Amino acid sequence: MNDTHPKICEILEKMLTTRSGEERLIMGCSMHEFAQEIAASSIKERKNELSEAQMTGELFLCFYGPEFDPVSRSKIYNFLVKQKEARIGSLFGSGLCHKEPLRLASFNCKQ
Repeated sequence: MNDTHPKICEILEKMLTTRSGEERLIMGCSMHEFAQEIAASSIKERKNELSEAQMTGELFLCFYGPEFDPVSRSKIYNFLVKQKEARIGSLFGSGLCHKEPLRLASFNCKQ
């Protein structure tokens, strides 16, 4: 569905194409972060007793869950929660102040 008037679309496209690639990337990241905040707020209203790791899994379900079959969705959810719990544990346990990279290469839906 597109209910935006063609003239408005033209104006918006012109505004975006005059921005640098860096500015467009920053805008996209900002919009993604805002969407995550809205989704997290909605999730907290429905499930207010979630750990940070569980919230990561719930955000996955919100944004990407419908793209996967139930078995794969469950495996990915569990993987993300375990990865987040491990990172949180290692950050508190070792005194690290930066986040470790999420190792998606070690995940396989067919496991």
